[in-house]
Amino acid sequence: MPYTSDTKFKVHDTKSTDTIDVSAVLAMLSYFHPITEGGKNFLRAHCFACSFHKGRLLLKAGDICDDIYFIKKGVVRGFITEGAKDITTWITADNELVSSISVLDSREPAMENMQAIEDCEMIALSYADLQSLYAQFPEFNIVTRKVLQKYYQDAEV
Repeated sequence: MPYTSDTKFKVHDTKSTDTIDVSAVLAMLSYFHPITEGGKNFLRAHCFACSFHKGRLLLKAGDICDDIYFIKKGVVRGFITEGAKDITTWITADNELVSSISVLDSREPAMENMQAIEDCEMIALSYADLQSLYAQFPEFNIVTRKVLQKYYQDAEV
């Protein structure tokens, strides 16, 4: 599938006083561990909506991963390129989180590409805001650990 590296189109300006509906994100995360009202309010204030057209890259190999995404609608794949061949390493869809887990915290260049394989509507949180979330609301350290455990278990099946 051909792809382009166009920059994501942000539907929501993070500096705006408008808030987006993050109820689907909160429902998914709360499944893993209770979230305080302060944590919920933080996500309401810092998450932003974005969309990617089919074929667009969310992240290009070699770039630094700056965001974590919740897929409201659509499908995303991870892939590496070997020679002229793209090798899909994972696929995920609606109501799941997606990011470059292997390099999100290390701030090193990504080895994988992330591509929308359908038109996608997403809710995103920046790396900087994710770090603030962890520092201010310790429950998110538990939530993230449990989410990662589930995703790794799913990958083994």
